[in-house]
Amino acid sequence: MKTASPAQILRFAYFTLAMLYVVLLAPAQSVPALVNYQGRLANPDGSPLPTADYTLTFKVFDAATNGALVWGPQVFDGVAAQGHGARIPVVQGYFNVMLGPVDTGGSALSDAFNGTLRYVEVTVSNRPPITPRQQILTTPFAFQAANSAKLAGYDWSALLGTNNPVAGTISGARLTDGTIGIGKLAARPVAANAPAGGLAFGPSVTADTTAGAMYDFSVTLVTTGRPVFIALIPTATDSYLQCGGANGPTIVFLRDAASFASLQSVPVTSSSFKFAPSVVFTVDPTPGAGTYEFRIHLDNMSFIKNVRLVAFEL
Repeated sequence: MKTASPAQILRFAYFTLAMLYVVLLAPAQSVPALVNYQGRLANPDGSPLPTADYTLTFKVFDAATNGALVWGPQVFDGVAAQGHGARIPVVQGYFNVMLGPVDTGGSALSDAFNGTLRYVEVTVSNRPPITPRQQILTTPFAFQAANSAKLAGYDWSALLGTNNPVAGTISGARLTDGTIGIGKLAARPVAANAPAGGLAFGPSVTADTTAGAMYDFSVTLVTTGRPVFIALIPTATDSYLQCGGANGPTIVFLRDAASFASLQSVPVTSSSFKFAPSVVFTVDPTPGAGTYEFRIHLDNMSFIKNVRLVAFEL
């Protein structure tokens, strides 16, 4: 039998894929970052390459021809360096190699399989690459592993602060406006102008007014069209509103200077009558979507202590 020249071996050699296991790493698991790759190198007449140790180079592309290099090279040439390994024994044409964990540039093999199409290119010694490239296919149980892509490479801690989904909690800062049932109190910023569907606080107020004076609390809120709850709340244990005359306060609720609800004054026994701010609240049922100034106007006041206005969509 005539022995083919090295050039002929390269030009006509064919490569058969016997087995391929692709292990995609998850940070929470201890699994090998390696691929088991087996194949056969043959002469043009089908006879195996002579038994010997060979230098083999592996690259992974995203196309059968041309395309982008997504990983590699990894070179098995006996050099002690990153992305290199011992020369590969080829026995009657057959070889087995463990690819990974990184190539000569330090790129992880596990990061190479984040696309649908992947092709392995093999080069023997310093000759041109063997063609065609071999497409990497899926092993049966790897179909289930596709579910891991739903977290896009992240583990549970990215969402829950821990890798235990039972013990973890979702940070309020990660919640989108309008996504908690019908309310949106959780994790909304404390601001005079809150995002749509958010929560707006006015400043804490302590004011010594003249007897019978008026006072306005106000906040600006961006709404999505749902009803808006408006209320006075305490900001400290010692929190109250005090009337400024024989009558109780007149309380008016306004949206952009237009009144939509009111609490009329009633007689009281003393001009020093105090009441809790939490009794002052109402709901604007139909504000529509937009940016509004919500106000609570109080008449006949003399003293306000540790009180603020809050408004949020229901």
